[in-house]
Amino acid sequence: VINGLELSKLPNLPEKGISLLGAEGRMASWVREKVSPLPTVEIKGKNIVLVLLSHAKFQKGWLPDGFQKIENGTFEGEIAGVKLRLISAVIGKPVREGGWDLVKKMPRAMDSFVPAGSCYFCEVDDADVANISQFNGMQIGQDKEYGRGEIIVGNW
Repeated sequence: VINGLELSKLPNLPEKGISLLGAEGRMASWVREKVSPLPTVEIKGKNIVLVLLSHAKFQKGWLPDGFQKIENGTFEGEIAGVKLRLISAVIGKPVREGGWDLVKKMPRAMDSFVPAGSCYFCEVDDADVANISQFNGMQIGQDKEYGRGEIIVGNW
């Protein structure tokens, strides 16, 4: 685990060490540890909160992919087959990231991400309450292969 990031398929990496990391060659240290599973809570009722554990990138800025505005001004959408009504969202300032494209040997475009810690307060149909626990550790949005959009679910 590096700053909460899980790495795998590195069998020859020593248990701990110091190395240069990234294009800027910054000093980094690591310690190999067992990863604890995400905590879970019993979902009680139809009011849930989805909390981003990592920055997320969505097509419509702050609004998770698959959600859209409906007639009465609220937003509805679906995650993993579960229909949700978005009641409120608490979102931090966008996180801007760029970097260097090693393949093209040029700067990458700056992107905006919804910051980790942002919360989406939703209402779920009673029939789908049992399916909510599957959201723990799920990723939503784009760039999932980079660890983006990991969520955890709770009650509110």
